[in-house]
Amino acid sequence: MPLAAATPADDAGEEATVTTPSQVPYLPSRMTPDDSPAPPSRVEWVLFSLRPRLNECYRTAAMDRPSLEGEAIFRVTIEPSGAVTDVALVSEKGLDLALTGCLTKVLHEASFQPHDGGGPAVVNVPLKFRPPPGGFDGGR
Repeated sequence: MPLAAATPADDAGEEATVTTPSQVPYLPSRMTPDDSPAPPSRVEWVLFSLRPRLNECYRTAAMDRPSLEGEAIFRVTIEPSGAVTDVALVSEKGLDLALTGCLTKVLHEASFQPHDGGGPAVVNVPLKFRPPPGGFDGGR
């Protein structure tokens, strides 16, 4: 199964605040909500729920390039209403334009719980992709 992990480092969904890009933490990858002692935030749960769609973007791109492997960091702006108003590609290594475009679309269509932070919440979402062990055909 391809790897697509995206999680916030802090509880941005619980205590959303306005931040400048220099204040936005890089977010560590967590494979599942239960592989850390810290409970997942509301933002993390939404990002975990996006994994199937993010992986579909990767599988589509990997059809032409089965060894496609790389990572990207996206900055996502979430309004107090929970709507995503901006998704910006902060950095990328090894991924192509079609894949990053698909990932951007999935993140932009996400819907988060409303928050009372007084302004938009900004989180960085790191995504890493690699072929599954044995390749996409199971090593056949």
